[in-house]
Order: sequence, then structure tokens, then C-alpha cells
Amino acid sequence: MEDVTLFHVKWRKPIDDETRQISYKTTETQTTETSKKDVECTADFQVNKEIQTDSMEDMGQGEGRKDVRISKEVLNHIYDFIRDDSKVNYDRLLEFHKFDKVSLETVQKYHVETRNENIILMISNSARKTLILFGGLSHETFCSHQARALLCSSAVSTSLPLPVCAISAVFYSSTQFLLGDISGNISMCTMDKVLFQGKVTDGAVTSLELSRHGLLSGSDDGNIILWEIENAGLEKITGVRLTVSDLSRKIRKSSTSNKPVAVVSMQISGDEVCVATETGGLYILTLPTLDSKPLSQTATSINKILFETPFIAVVYHTSNAAVFNTEGLVDEIPFVAALAVRCGPYFIFSNHTRLVIWSINTKSTVIDETLPCHSICSLSNDTLQVLDADFNLVSNFLNDKV
Repeated sequence: MEDVTLFHVKWRKPIDDETRQISYKTTETQTTETSKKDVECTADFQVNKEIQTDSMEDMGQGEGRKDVRISKEVLNHIYDFIRDDSKVNYDRLLEFHKFDKVSLETVQKYHVETRNENIILMISNSARKTLILFGGLSHETFCSHQARALLCSSAVSTSLPLPVCAISAVFYSSTQFLLGDISGNISMCTMDKVLFQGKVTDGAVTSLELSRHGLLSGSDDGNIILWEIENAGLEKITGVRLTVSDLSRKIRKSSTSNKPVAVVSMQISGDEVCVATETGGLYILTLPTLDSKPLSQTATSINKILFETPFIAVVYHTSNAAVFNTEGLVDEIPFVAALAVRCGPYFIFSNHTRLVIWSINTKSTVIDETLPCHSICSLSNDTLQVLDADFNLVSNFLNDKV
């Protein structure tokens, strides 16, 4: 086997002919070094070297001729490689980085003092602080629950009483968080006080998401608003209102109704946000313009969604959870989930007694085990936090195993 270095290549894609074969005729060049030196050297030392180049081209049927035949399929592969040499095709390498085994490894555990309260929501941030919202699960015309927010870490826990139940939340910094409540208010809070509060809708603020463009809020009156966060409050940037006429034809009964549809869940992935409505409508909105595109779905009541483009995990109230992409159903989770969270490249589901972890990379379930818990949230892209049956906050590292 001989190593050959090509310094310049010009290539033309062959004509698409199934019967065509290409034959190459090679030319070999042999370089022979000859040296000539005087036997007796004078004071002026001289060494003469001469290079002789002999070109040998065998045009006949002798031993110097080499015929190389390359099939059309190989030529097409070479052409595609040269054509795509300006970019790296990471999709071809993805197969070598897919893992079908994941284990949960406990890295931290501490107890949280709670009363006999309903947990509405639990979220965490990168500073390893966890916010738990307590309150009522159902409301009529007013709220009479003893609502509060509990901000806790392994060292200390602080309880913040709330006038009404907060049902949505997002961390703004390691010590500041935003709450959306059933009265239509958005509040900025710290560990011990409320920094500001503003009424943004007549309904309930059901969803809050933080993006690089600002704070995105969704409410049960169909309004989705992008806000700029200022020291003294919120400044509206833009907004849209979803109505019945925006729904897919499979769901809506009328094409002209301006009746709003309630937003129940949102999640951002890059510069896109997936929005779910209570009647089963799904939308993809582009940030920061909030241009919307409806997705075709069935009229099934939605509890929560997870979004990591191009995958959408939908948690229904009475049906098995499922994962979709733009082409349709990808996989079905074999139970009716009550909790769901996105944790890095995983969608995680729970019905309070069973935990299922679905991998975005392998498009399959990688963990399905019994795990009693009150709530779950994502501590980081590779750490799942669980509030277990004994009210211990347990941080679990998602360990990939080849």
C-alpha cells in the first residue's frame, strides 16, 4: 500500500448514467538522484549534485498501466463529501453519542418542613435554590386559601405569605423570582418581601417563561404578552390574543368566534415558544414578534406541555402523555401523568408513584421505575430534583452509561 498526497483536486459530478463506468490512466514519475564529486578536492571545495527526472508513460498494455474502475455509487458519495466539505454533518456523528441507559444517582438530600398543604408548583435554579408554591388547586370567584411561597436550600428555608394563590413562577436571579397569581397579578419577590406587583390581566396568569427577549406571560383570557422587566415594574413590549378562530379546524366549532381560549402551559426552546390551550390547541410562536402558527391536534384537555424543538411532550388530564414532532406522534407514555419537567435532553413524567424518563436523543424511554413523590423539577440540565413521599428534597444526577 502506498500513501499518496493530493495537493489539488478538481472534480466534476459524473453524468447520471446507470451504465457509465470511468476508467483512469495513470502516469508515473520517477525521480532519481545522481551525485558527482571530484576525487581530489582543491581549496575551493565543490560538491556537484544533479537531479535527473525520468517521465515514464506507458500508453500500451505494459506493466506500467493501471486501470481503476469506480462505481457510480462511490462517485456520488465522493461528490457529496466534496460538496459538503464546508460544514460538519453532526447528524452522522449523533449515533455515536446516543445513550440508552441512564441511572439516577443521589447527590444531595435534605428535609423540608411543610404542613398539610397542596403543592401547586415547584421550580429550582442553578444556585440550588428551590421555590415551592402552596395553595388551593381549584378556585371559584375568589381565593380563600392560605397561600404561601417557600424558598429553600440545604442551609435555610424562608416562607413568604401570599394574598392569593400563585399558580406560575420563574426565577429572575438567584434570590429574586416572579409570581403569577389567579387575580391577574405578576409580582417580583425576594426571600422576605415583594419588590413590585402589577395587574396584567382580568383572568389568572397561568404561565411565566423567561427569555433573552424578556418575560413572557400567558393567561386564561388568551393573552400572551412579552414584558421588559424594570426596577419598578413591567413594561409591555408586544402581545397577542388567542381566540377560538385561531384553533385548528379539528378543534373549533366555529370559524368566526372571537371568544378567547385559555392558555394553560408554555415553554421556550431557543427563539420559539410552544403554547397549549385548555381545549387541546397547540401553537408555535416566534420570539420576539409572537407570530403564531397553529399545530394540528385533537380536542383533548391539556394539563402541561414540554418543548425542546422539534419535540413537544403533551400531558393530558385524562389520557396518556405523548411526545410529538411536526410529522406526528413519536411515542406514548404509558400512564396519565400529573407532573412533567424538561431536564436537559430528557422529558420526565410522573403520576406521583411512577417515574418515566424519555430521551430526546434516542427517542425512547430510558427509565421507568416506581418512585413515590409529591413534585419534581429540574435543578440543572443533568440533575432532577424530587420532593419525595417524606418531604425530602432529593437531587438526582442523571448519569448516562454507554
